[in-house]
Amino acid sequence: MTPTGLGLGFMAALVYGAADLAGGVASRRASALTVIAGAYLVSLPLVVIGAVAEGGLLLTPAQVGWAMVGGLAEVIATLALYRALAAGTMSLVSPFVGVTGAALPLACGLAMGERLPPVQALGMVLAFGAIVVVAGPRAGGRRRRGIPLLALVAGLAYAVSFVAFSASQATSGGAGPWQVSLVARSMGLIAVVAAARARRLPLVPAPGARRYVALAGLLDATALSFLLGAYGAGPLGLTTVVASLYPAVTAVLAGTLLRERLRRIELLGVVLALAAVVLMGLS
Repeated sequence: MTPTGLGLGFMAALVYGAADLAGGVASRRASALTVIAGAYLVSLPLVVIGAVAEGGLLLTPAQVGWAMVGGLAEVIATLALYRALAAGTMSLVSPFVGVTGAALPLACGLAMGERLPPVQALGMVLAFGAIVVVAGPRAGGRRRRGIPLLALVAGLAYAVSFVAFSASQATSGGAGPWQVSLVARSMGLIAVVAAARARRLPLVPAPGARRYVALAGLLDATALSFLLGAYGAGPLGLTTVVASLYPAVTAVLAGTLLRERLRRIELLGVVLALAAVVLMGLS
C-alpha cells in the first residue's frame, strides 16, 4: 500500500470517527432520517465547492453509476446504524458493522487478485483485532429485538458502498474524488429527503441537535473525499481495513470530549490500531 493511500485511508478513519460521534449524539435528539437529511443538506455546499475547485475532466458513465450505487448504499447503512444508535445499542452494533463492512471488501479484493506482503498482512490482522476490540460489546449492554438485523444491514450496506466507491476510482476518467462525492451525496440526498417526506418527518432537526447534525454532515463529506482518494491510490481490501479503524478514533474522542472513561481493552484497541497503521504503511 502506498504512503499516499495509507495516509488518506487513515485520515478517512479519523474523520469518520469524529463524524460518528457527532451523528451518535444527534441521533439521540432527533429521528435518524431527520439527522441524515439535515447532515446531507449542510454538507452539499461543501461538496459542490470541492468539486468545482477540482476542475478536471467530467465523470465517465461508469463512475456516475458506481457513485450512485455507493451513495444509495451509504444512506441505507447510515440509516440502519443511526436507528440502532437511537435505541442505545451502539456497543452491540459496532462489532457487526465494523467487521462486516471491512471483511467483505477485503474478500473481494483478494478474489480479484490483490496480494499482501507478510508485514502488511500482519498489519491487516492487527487492524481487524483493533476493530473488534475497540467496538466490542460492553458488559450489561441491552439487546433489543431487531438490532442484530439492523447491524447486519448496516455492515452489508457499508461493504457495498466501499466496493462501489473503489470501483468509481478504478474506472476514473480523470475526475477527482470530490466530483464522485458530489454524485454520491446528491443521490443519497434525494433518497433520504424522499423517505423523510413520505413519513412526514422534518428535514431540519430540533435546535438542540442542529449543531451536531451540521458537524456530522461536514465531517462525513470530508471523510468520503479522503476515502475516495485512498481508493484511487491503494487496493480495495487494505484501504477498507485502514478506513475501518474509525472505532478507535470514536473511543478516544468520546473519552476526551464526552469524558467517557476508556476501558483497558479499548486502550489496547487503540494501540493495535496504531501498530496496524505502521505495519500496513511498510512496503
